[in-house]
Amino acid sequence: MSSPPDNPQMTPVKLSIIIVSYNCQSYLIGCIKSIFEARLPFAYEIIVVDNASSDAGSELVSREFPAITIIQNSDNVGFAQANNQGILRASGECVLFLNNDTVVRAGSIEAMVKRLEEDRTLGAVGCALEDGEGELQVSFGGMLNFTNEFFQKYFSKIVFKLRRRVFGLRVFYPHWVSGAFLLARRSVLVDVGMLDENFFMYTEEVDLCERIRNRGLRICYDPEWRIVHFGGKSTGMNRLKADTEYRWSQLYFYSKHYSQTRAHILKLYLLLKTGARYLWALITKEDPERIHLRHKVFSTVWEYDLSNHKNPRQAAKKE
Repeated sequence: MSSPPDNPQMTPVKLSIIIVSYNCQSYLIGCIKSIFEARLPFAYEIIVVDNASSDAGSELVSREFPAITIIQNSDNVGFAQANNQGILRASGECVLFLNNDTVVRAGSIEAMVKRLEEDRTLGAVGCALEDGEGELQVSFGGMLNFTNEFFQKYFSKIVFKLRRRVFGLRVFYPHWVSGAFLLARRSVLVDVGMLDENFFMYTEEVDLCERIRNRGLRICYDPEWRIVHFGGKSTGMNRLKADTEYRWSQLYFYSKHYSQTRAHILKLYLLLKTGARYLWALITKEDPERIHLRHKVFSTVWEYDLSNHKNPRQAAKKE
């Protein structure tokens, strides 16, 4: 198996690929191998940030791919902070956030890099994602709000298929593209303050893309190029953590980008929704683990303090 190309003449690194990993060893190795097999035609580096995995994935990467840079965290610091660690270590002109449960297809990365380089109006680009069965995933969208979230959940796949049938695989410019494959210039990421570390996981890429758009740059989605994204291979191992962080991120996102009134409306809605699910779990006597999950998610919403919207993650740590 090959490694990132040697760079004896110290050719400037064009691309830094950042992969955040958490207990996903087999998928991580497959992801790295797919990058090497894609044979990128320019100098690049791979930075793996391991969030305190217990599966010895980083040790295996170090043995099999010694040219890869590994950042080993003693705690799970979350997706946003781990990617920021990678940005600070990166030496490439461009940075690619790539999920560890992806498989890169030949031509996809260089096509996205070329598009970003040739159009200075772009701040970030993403390609199409498909699952292990070849089904396209919705990996882009409009700014998060009540209407768009409802549309995204129930109608976006239908509309996307109709759009593809009518217009073909045309490039378009949404508000955000998925953090599973998000390419941007390092200078732009640094300029906007990188990823907001108040997001442990979920919606951090939507927040990032919004700040990039506020700099007058566009977000580009190119469905002609695809990679495989199996999805949820790290979060699926800890459903409780994933569900609580999802609701936490929703509340933080709304309190950051919208008025306190809208944030309070969201909190009330989530209290009713998560409370009803917890109550139903008790009434129907679901298994104890599921009841605990429902209770924890409800408690997360109940305890979220909207008054600490500027830096809630740090505020919570001080309590």
